[in-house]
Amino acid sequence: MNIPAYYLTNLYAHEWEDAIDAVEGLTSYQENWDGEGSKAIPSELIVTAVEWLRLLTDDEQLPPPGVIYPTPGGTIMIEWQFPNKTRLSAHIRTAWKVEAASHVKGEEPIFHVVNIDTSDLDYCELKKNLPNSSDHGYSLAS
Repeated sequence: MNIPAYYLTNLYAHEWEDAIDAVEGLTSYQENWDGEGSKAIPSELIVTAVEWLRLLTDDEQLPPPGVIYPTPGGTIMIEWQFPNKTRLSAHIRTAWKVEAASHVKGEEPIFHVVNIDTSDLDYCELKKNLPNSSDHGYSLAS
């Protein structure tokens, strides 16, 4: 199976817009986009993913995601991999909800559900489990 992925590798602030553009580009994935019966990506999931990324752009310590890709089930995955082996993944499979996991190699993953359409976001809890920029060697260009 050939699943297209958008790899965003440089850690500059303008790449947040590149990430948002990549998610918006998923509107072109209609039924059977992989030739193996995959589902179309619903527009409400694209809107949810864009809003999630816009929320994250406010955090100057977090770089843009490294990989964005559709799943054959019609959902969206967004992933970060940090040099210290910490990973953050976000799975958008329900409108206005992001299922996120932070995982440090050798430890159990920590799972979070973030409701995008409320002011009671679990993002603060999620952020506590991510490394600081000095911990994993990246910096954002100003």
